[in-house]
Amino acid sequence: MLARPVILETERLLLSPWERGDEASLAALHATSETSLYVGEGVPWSLDYAKRRIDGWRSAFALRGLATLKLLAKDDGAFIGRAGINWYEDDGAHQVVYSIARHAWGQGYATEIAAALRDWFFAQDIADRLEGMAHVDNKASTRVLTTIGMTPTILRQVRGEPCQFFEIDRVSWERAKANPSRNPTS
Repeated sequence: MLARPVILETERLLLSPWERGDEASLAALHATSETSLYVGEGVPWSLDYAKRRIDGWRSAFALRGLATLKLLAKDDGAFIGRAGINWYEDDGAHQVVYSIARHAWGQGYATEIAAALRDWFFAQDIADRLEGMAHVDNKASTRVLTTIGMTPTILRQVRGEPCQFFEIDRVSWERAKANPSRNPTS
């Protein structure tokens, strides 16, 4: 496997900055109506759109040290998806985000990276509250967010779609870390 910068590492995953040429992998991640259903505008991504998203995430990472990053398999460097923590100015909130490639669904990757991002976020003392969000029909994502200890907060329209917001605060995270038997992802 080629050496590349690693921002975060889990048992099976690496979170790494985007590189030139990654837009093809990102566009493929959201290339079908099934894999783009709960993402953005809900339509498959073009190569140009993927490039614009990567450019935006690279700029955000350079500015804040937080953004959506490339998610790779640790053993062979295969593209698994994207994940990270984004700052949403309009909401005044940090939000954990992830999207896993269709071939890797059901293997626990979303939970693994979301839990690692949650722990990294609080360990780095970035803020005292972390959000998550899922379309109300996206049961897999709702399950990931509750599994990592987030609790539902508000139901709100995002781009005209009903979305459930979740959150975890530092006190809840510290409590879960102190009692790992109640937190299977710690």
